[in-house]
Amino acid sequence: FADKFLNACCGDTVISSKLPFKKNDINDEDENVEEKKEEIPAVPSKKENEEKTEEAPVAPVKEEEEETKPETKVSFTDFEMKYEFTLWDDLPSDAKAAAEELGFDENKWNASEEVHMGHKPWNHLTESELKAVQTLGWEETAWEDQYEHEDWDELPELQKRAAEAAGYTASNWDAPPHEQPDHLQHKRWDDLDEKDRKCMAVLGYTKHDWD
Repeated sequence: FADKFLNACCGDTVISSKLPFKKNDINDEDENVEEKKEEIPAVPSKKENEEKTEEAPVAPVKEEEEETKPETKVSFTDFEMKYEFTLWDDLPSDAKAAAEELGFDENKWNASEEVHMGHKPWNHLTESELKAVQTLGWEETAWEDQYEHEDWDELPELQKRAAEAAGYTASNWDAPPHEQPDHLQHKRWDDLDEKDRKCMAVLGYTKHDWD
């Protein structure tokens, strides 16, 4: 009876499902989901991460370069160095006149020869000689003993700066007898480096006095 009723009502028409998709569609989506699952990369284990960390090259740590302090440079004027390194032709006019007053000429000056008044004590210089040596940068203590009998703390600022640049300290300057730094000992004037010669000239040494 049921078959007859259905045939009579619907004939050969097939009743479609109310679902908006077919079974085959469901199967296809399931397969796509499975494919997507297969495409997801596997998360590395903790052990694998540790192995990769060990294998990774470690970037070398750049060592900080030690800062090198530049060598102390000294700068003194020709006057402060008593014109010891100034050639005759380069002397200022007043300095050249003063040198002539003391008995120098071009040859004697350029050869650093000693003139007769070089042996005179400061208080025995004539008025004109005193004026001449002062014009050339000399003062009594430098003339008499190159500050050797002055205590370190009593040195004028200029002379202390020259002494420090030459390697003197309070201990070796004040030590009896006056002790020269090692690098100055047993050297002739021309064997000293330029910086030390300049420092010694500020203190009152000349090539003739040093040698």
